[in-house]
Amino acid sequence: MEHVLGRIVIGALLVVHGVAHVEVPRVWGARESATSWLVGEAETLGTVLATVALAGFVLAGLAVFIGIGVWRPLAIAAACVSLVTIALFWHWKTALGVIVNVGILLALLWANWPGRGLVGS
Repeated sequence: MEHVLGRIVIGALLVVHGVAHVEVPRVWGARESATSWLVGEAETLGTVLATVALAGFVLAGLAVFIGIGVWRPLAIAAACVSLVTIALFWHWKTALGVIVNVGILLALLWANWPGRGLVGS
Protein backbone atom coordinates (compact mmCIF):
# COMPACT_ATOMS: atom_id res chain seq x y z
CA MET A 1 0.00 0.00 0.00
CA GLU A 2 2.89 2.36 0.75
CA HIS A 3 4.17 2.17 -2.82
CA VAL A 4 0.71 3.05 -4.20
CA LEU A 5 0.58 6.22 -2.12
CA GLY A 6 4.21 6.99 -3.01
CA ARG A 7 3.44 6.61 -6.72
CA ILE A 8 0.42 8.90 -6.44
CA VAL A 9 2.28 11.63 -4.56
CA ILE A 10 5.49 11.54 -6.63
CA GLY A 11 3.60 11.21 -9.91
CA ALA A 12 1.33 14.13 -9.02
CA LEU A 13 4.28 16.32 -8.03
CA LEU A 14 6.06 15.61 -11.32
CA VAL A 15 2.91 16.39 -13.32
CA VAL A 16 2.29 19.62 -11.39
CA HIS A 17 5.89 20.72 -11.87
CA GLY A 18 5.57 19.94 -15.57
CA VAL A 19 2.37 21.93 -15.94
CA ALA A 20 4.09 24.86 -14.23
CA HIS A 21 6.23 25.14 -17.37
CA VAL A 22 3.18 26.56 -19.15
CA GLU A 23 3.96 29.72 -17.17
CA VAL A 24 7.52 30.06 -18.52
CA PRO A 25 6.52 31.89 -21.74
CA ARG A 26 4.12 34.04 -19.69
CA VAL A 27 7.09 35.30 -17.67
CA TRP A 28 8.44 36.63 -20.95
CA GLY A 29 5.19 38.56 -21.38
CA ALA A 30 6.52 41.00 -18.80
CA ARG A 31 9.32 41.84 -21.24
CA GLU A 32 9.26 43.16 -24.77
CA SER A 33 10.28 39.71 -26.05
CA ALA A 34 11.87 36.47 -24.94
CA THR A 35 15.48 37.56 -24.95
CA SER A 36 18.26 35.26 -23.94
CA TRP A 37 21.52 36.62 -22.61
CA LEU A 38 23.27 34.03 -24.82
CA VAL A 39 21.27 33.75 -28.04
CA GLY A 40 19.38 37.05 -28.15
CA GLU A 41 15.72 37.06 -29.17
CA ALA A 42 14.69 33.44 -29.24
CA GLU A 43 11.09 33.14 -28.17
CA THR A 44 10.54 30.05 -30.32
CA LEU A 45 13.57 28.29 -28.83
CA GLY A 46 12.43 29.12 -25.32
CA THR A 47 8.90 27.94 -25.98
CA VAL A 48 10.15 24.67 -27.49
CA LEU A 49 12.45 24.05 -24.52
CA ALA A 50 9.68 24.83 -22.02
CA THR A 51 7.33 22.51 -23.91
CA VAL A 52 9.89 19.70 -23.91
CA ALA A 53 10.38 20.10 -20.15
CA LEU A 54 6.61 20.16 -19.62
CA ALA A 55 6.13 16.99 -21.69
CA GLY A 56 9.03 15.24 -19.96
CA PHE A 57 7.71 15.92 -16.46
CA VAL A 58 4.12 14.99 -17.35
CA LEU A 59 5.26 11.75 -19.03
CA ALA A 60 7.50 10.97 -16.04
CA GLY A 61 4.57 11.53 -13.68
CA LEU A 62 2.29 9.32 -15.77
CA ALA A 63 4.99 6.63 -15.90
CA VAL A 64 5.18 6.72 -12.09
CA PHE A 65 1.39 6.36 -11.87
CA ILE A 66 1.38 3.22 -14.01
CA GLY A 67 4.63 1.81 -12.64
CA ILE A 68 6.93 2.08 -15.64
CA GLY A 69 10.58 2.36 -14.64
CA VAL A 70 11.41 4.85 -17.41
CA TRP A 71 10.15 7.69 -15.23
CA ARG A 72 13.58 8.33 -13.68
CA PRO A 73 15.43 9.10 -16.94
CA LEU A 74 12.44 11.14 -18.13
CA ALA A 75 12.42 13.23 -14.93
CA ILE A 76 16.21 13.71 -15.07
CA ALA A 77 16.11 14.79 -18.72
CA ALA A 78 13.16 17.12 -18.09
CA ALA A 79 14.91 18.73 -15.11
CA CYS A 80 18.04 19.29 -17.21
CA VAL A 81 16.05 20.83 -20.08
CA SER A 82 14.19 23.00 -17.61
CA LEU A 83 17.45 24.22 -16.04
CA VAL A 84 18.89 25.03 -19.47
CA THR A 85 15.73 26.98 -20.32
CA ILE A 86 15.87 28.89 -17.07
CA ALA A 87 19.58 29.60 -17.52
CA LEU A 88 19.08 30.91 -21.06
CA PHE A 89 16.05 33.04 -20.22
CA TRP A 90 16.75 33.98 -16.61
CA HIS A 91 14.09 35.89 -14.73
CA TRP A 92 13.85 36.12 -10.95
CA LYS A 93 10.37 34.55 -11.09
CA THR A 94 11.96 31.26 -12.19
CA ALA A 95 14.17 30.90 -9.10
CA LEU A 96 11.76 28.44 -7.48
CA GLY A 97 11.99 26.29 -10.59
CA VAL A 98 15.76 26.11 -10.17
CA ILE A 99 15.32 24.89 -6.60
CA VAL A 100 12.76 22.25 -7.60
CA ASN A 101 14.83 21.03 -10.57
CA VAL A 102 18.01 20.79 -8.51
CA GLY A 103 16.05 18.96 -5.81
CA ILE A 104 14.79 16.45 -8.39
CA LEU A 105 18.30 15.88 -9.73
CA LEU A 106 19.79 15.50 -6.25
CA ALA A 107 17.06 13.07 -5.20
CA LEU A 108 17.31 10.91 -8.31
CA LEU A 109 21.04 11.03 -9.03
CA TRP A 110 22.76 11.56 -5.71
CA ALA A 111 20.42 10.15 -3.07
CA ASN A 112 18.88 7.50 -5.37
CA TRP A 113 15.53 8.40 -3.85
CA PRO A 114 12.77 7.28 -3.98
CA GLY A 115 13.55 3.60 -3.63
CA ARG A 116 11.60 0.79 -5.26
CA GLY A 117 9.71 0.18 -2.02
CA LEU A 118 8.18 3.64 -2.21
CA VAL A 119 7.18 3.73 -5.88
CA GLY A 120 7.22 0.08 -6.84
CA SER A 121 9.53 0.47 -9.85
